[in-house]
Amino acid sequence: MRKAALYDQDFLEWTQQQAEYLRKRYWARLDVENLVEELEALGRSEQRELGSSL
Repeated sequence: MRKAALYDQDFLEWTQQQAEYLRKRYWARLDVENLVEELEALGRSEQRELGSSL
């Protein structure tokens, strides 16, 4: 299974899997491309939320 397959099929399971890989330091198993996308999106979301609160 390619790294992004689970991301495309079951996002919640993908997040749990990626967290487990990070905890165990399984760097080669990480879906880096999608992790970067999700972290950037999270940052933008938090920034918008902060702006709305102000």
